[in-house]
Amino acid sequence: MTHFLLLRPQPKLTASVAALQQAGLAVTGLAVQQVENDVSEAARLQAELAKNPPDGWVVTSTYAAQNLITALAEQLPRDGRFYAVGEASATVLRDAGLSVTVPKRHDSEGLLELAELIDVKDKRLWLIKGHGGRDLLAATLTERGAQPESFNLYKRVDLDISADIKALIATPPDAIIATSNEQLALFCEALSEDWLQARHWCVAGQRQADYLHSKGITQIALCDGASDQALIAGALKIAEQQAMAEQQAKDAEQQNALTELEQNLSFADREQPAAPVKSAKWPGVLALLNLLLLAGVIAAAVWFYLNWQQWQAQQNETQQQALWAQVEQQRQELQTLTAGIERQVAQQAEAAEQRMQQMMALNDSTQRKLLEMSGRQPSDWILAEADYLVRMVTANCGWSMILPVPGKC
Repeated sequence: MTHFLLLRPQPKLTASVAALQQAGLAVTGLAVQQVENDVSEAARLQAELAKNPPDGWVVTSTYAAQNLITALAEQLPRDGRFYAVGEASATVLRDAGLSVTVPKRHDSEGLLELAELIDVKDKRLWLIKGHGGRDLLAATLTERGAQPESFNLYKRVDLDISADIKALIATPPDAIIATSNEQLALFCEALSEDWLQARHWCVAGQRQADYLHSKGITQIALCDGASDQALIAGALKIAEQQAMAEQQAKDAEQQNALTELEQNLSFADREQPAAPVKSAKWPGVLALLNLLLLAGVIAAAVWFYLNWQQWQAQQNETQQQALWAQVEQQRQELQTLTAGIERQVAQQAEAAEQRMQQMMALNDSTQRKLLEMSGRQPSDWILAEADYLVRMVTANCGWSMILPVPGKC
């Protein structure tokens, strides 16, 4: 399962981690910065609003939207024109009953592409933001003839994350989710580029993606904003990609193991010792032995192929181990069958040899008796006839030892 690290300032970190975990993701959070409200700026905003409301409000983050609602409450003009950098900040404003316009691209460049913020000559626009950050909005709006004024309602304070960095080096996550340019830079500065490049990344804006590209990082997924829903969608996509990659690696490993096992089985079959044969007089028995061995090898190959098809579809390691046990059992059964055939052939060969010796002894005894009889009887044709009959009996009994026939010897 893919393990994620979420980089997000407090106090929103806790809620975002809970949302991602509820979506079934394994995630831990790390706050690189802490957000603190600027009370003096909020007081200045209240005073300026009482004097003369602006023509438009440009809200650059979720924290800016939250502090704006907190600072002004009922003073907010319900008919005012509000522009939010993304859906998360827009949701905060809409929940307060305000009408909000959101650009397709969720950053300062996206805001400046809005038609309402292109023709802004002589318009008073208030930029609701935090301390620091870029001056792109204010500078561009000024060039377009507007009169922008910034209200920095919060500031980010860097936290000591040295202990967290050591823990991450020892046990790194599979992927990292980042929602802020400033905290992303702080985090990356604390780690080596090799460590950063080995991780998957999910970021909320194009600027963050460009920053990661400058670090040589290529495994980057761009979320549709910094809302929890957008982060969940991006994280699920990364988790799915990693699961597919892990499955492909596992399949390749199983295929390699399968190839090695087939080679071992083939080698074992080639090295199987031939059945002992005491005489070259038993071609039928040898042919039967070879046929049985060949059938056993083919059966083992067919069995293994069918089980390999099933094994390749299985992902559970316990089932994989059971398959190996079945293969070993089949090998043992094949070896037992071969050994039994060898014993039977050896026993039959030994019995046949004994019967042959007995028949040869009987033949010798008969010959001697015939010789003795030839010295006592004058009729040679009777001796010749007896000799012929003895030879016929011997020949018939010899064939019956090789191919037994009922009623013969």
